[in-house]
Amino acid sequence: MKIRILLSAAALLVLGACSPAGVNWTEPRTAGPFNALITQEEIAATGATNLYDVVLRLRPMWLRGRGMQNFGGQTGMILVYQDHVRMGEIGALRDMAPNYVVSVRFLDAASAAALPGILPREIVAGAIIVRTPATDPAG
Repeated sequence: MKIRILLSAAALLVLGACSPAGVNWTEPRTAGPFNALITQEEIAATGATNLYDVVLRLRPMWLRGRGMQNFGGQTGMILVYQDHVRMGEIGALRDMAPNYVVSVRFLDAASAAALPGILPREIVAGAIIVRTPATDPAG
């Protein structure tokens, strides 16, 4: 009986350590073999008029779902968040002006799954996080 209780407690500790503790909205994270952060300086250097073009020029891999599919063949989507608010899918970047953006960051599928507003049936391949001065801790 004591062994069963100890094993159950150990399993809970392991599972608790593996569960996401939330999303760190400010710290850059490398998401695979490419740089996961676009800085304000990089954004300005592109001369682009919307964030979609910025990402397309600087990190085109972010715009691809990387083949994540469910059993029905549905491909995972890339979500866009601005200042902790879900804006939609990749197309939302076309409506965002880069002028007041502090940074743009990519989250892999595992990290994106912890974001607010993800519905249980949604297949998420990643997320693009847009930070403006409203959420910049330095500003």
